[in-house]
Amino acid sequence: MAKASISVMVRPMLANRKGFTLVEMIFVLAITVIISSITLAFRKPKASAQAQIELVTHAFQLARSQAMVKHETVKVVCDSNRVEISSNQFEKEVVLANDYQFLNHYQFTFNASGHIKIAKTIRLSSPGKIYEFVFQLGSGAFYVK
Repeated sequence: MAKASISVMVRPMLANRKGFTLVEMIFVLAITVIISSITLAFRKPKASAQAQIELVTHAFQLARSQAMVKHETVKVVCDSNRVEISSNQFEKEVVLANDYQFLNHYQFTFNASGHIKIAKTIRLSSPGKIYEFVFQLGSGAFYVK
């Protein structure tokens, strides 16, 4: 019996292949994600002065409204970069960005009518300017300059 021999030409499959494998692509993508996350972690958005002023303004308005609605005395404390509002039924703390600081420790109260007993000027230091919250005598109304 004669054996027939079939010759099969085997070509290396890797020789004609172009492009990247899935593993190579995942590896490159992983490195890109790691580098991106490191750079984004060090980039913190700066708090705008307008946003920080509005945050303090809303805190003062909230304290005054709380006093008038609940007919109770509401204490407001401004210290460092925080505004603390407290009463018998309500407590809230507003924290500003680190580069915004009150120049002194300030404490005042709104009575049940939303008025304060004395005129106050509260100074807030920002990176480029000092803002003043000027309270009118007796009324509890204020403006920012």
